[in-house]
Amino acid sequence: VSGEILAYLVGRQVALRSLGSLETTFVVESDRVQAVSALATSRNRHFLAVCERCSPAPLTQVSVYDLTAFEASGQPEQTLEEFGGQVGHLVSCAFSCDEASSLLCVASETPQLLLVVLEWRSNVVLGRCRLPCDPGHVAFSPLDMSTVSVSGSSFLRLWSTNG
Repeated sequence: VSGEILAYLVGRQVALRSLGSLETTFVVESDRVQAVSALATSRNRHFLAVCERCSPAPLTQVSVYDLTAFEASGQPEQTLEEFGGQVGHLVSCAFSCDEASSLLCVASETPQLLLVVLEWRSNVVLGRCRLPCDPGHVAFSPLDMSTVSVSGSSFLRLWSTNG
């Protein structure tokens, strides 16, 4: 993830392992987190988004960690719970490719097949749209952060976040 850090799932927790010192630190999840469903890192590797399934169901949230300051706080920089309405379990997420990694895109599975793009630092939803079937992967274009792609087992769609 960040420089020489590797992030991986261990049960319902995220482990951060330093490849230099071989020390492992765990992201301490709230007791209400039942499972981690997706991870994404920012292009500059400073931020880690963790999509979480919480109780009481069907609560879904995304915790965003600043990996450059993680050792100091161990707490998420932002926890996102509002997605402009109800969403299903989040199965994929991605940061925009700009230097600030200012946008986050999330996709949810059945029953609410949705794509949501938001400015994660202020938790402002920029757009939502329905998907034709369960998504597998979301990504921002590396050339134009206003273009988002979503793919699933039988589809590929491109969306523009501009007007």
